[in-house]
Amino acid sequence: MSNAWERLVSELRRPYHRRRTGELVLVIPRNAGLGNRMRALAGAAELAERSGRVLSYVWPTRPPGVECVLTDLWRFPNGRPLSKEAFTRSYADVPTLSHDTSTWTDDERARKVWLVWTSEVMRFDGAEFEWRRRLATLEPSDAVDARLRALRAQLDGRTYIGVQVRSSPLTHEKTLTHSPVEWFETRMDQLAALYNDPVFFLSCDTVEARQRLTSLGHVVVTQHHDFPYNSRDASIAAVADLHMLAGSQHLVGPYWSSFVDLAWDMAGRGITREDSLRTWEPGDERPRRRAG
Repeated sequence: MSNAWERLVSELRRPYHRRRTGELVLVIPRNAGLGNRMRALAGAAELAERSGRVLSYVWPTRPPGVECVLTDLWRFPNGRPLSKEAFTRSYADVPTLSHDTSTWTDDERARKVWLVWTSEVMRFDGAEFEWRRRLATLEPSDAVDARLRALRAQLDGRTYIGVQVRSSPLTHEKTLTHSPVEWFETRMDQLAALYNDPVFFLSCDTVEARQRLTSLGHVVVTQHHDFPYNSRDASIAAVADLHMLAGSQHLVGPYWSSFVDLAWDMAGRGITREDSLRTWEPGDERPRRRAG
């Protein structure tokens, strides 16, 4: 345990924490993407467990954000969901706290309810609460698991290279500029030569990109669908992609994407990863600039 963690646990074990059971309420902003939602939630679950508090969370489901509930995607036994109505009824007058717990005063630490409104990972003295281990051990929902079984059956036990592409018009401009579909076409050809005709698992957010990359002549396993963006079905398919990418031997993704960040974290950062500008070797904390 880091020194920051030791100081935090010492603070949380003060007598006023032992006298009563408190609650940590995490409110996730509606526009937060799936990756940021899960990092924030897993970190909050770790804090709640360490401090002996009950975790409740608000997971918005209205457009333009994610339109499904958390349990459509993963089994999450560590907290209870709050509807917007339940939150408004019970917590509307509760003052909010920063996601950086080192800024909390003693009076704030002593509150029965810690209410935090964020899509950031909660911190103490600049250190993130451990969330990767918790996220990596979450079990997929039945709907996601059905898709995973079908994809793994196609692989028939073979190792594979994971490729994630973002080309939707809703994608961040930095991603579209630095990681166009053309770069993935070239890189898949290069990796096919390097790995002697490997199997690729392909995750795309547009039919057009999927068609281009599956027509290169390589062995490709992918999900064929055209679900509305951020819909329940699209999110279920995306989480299946996430688990498949995390299980790859080599991960290729777009620049400026929290989705591929999440896949690498779920893999324990134990595989080689790259995008159009950077590379990471297993265990790297910081990326290396791509040569050339």
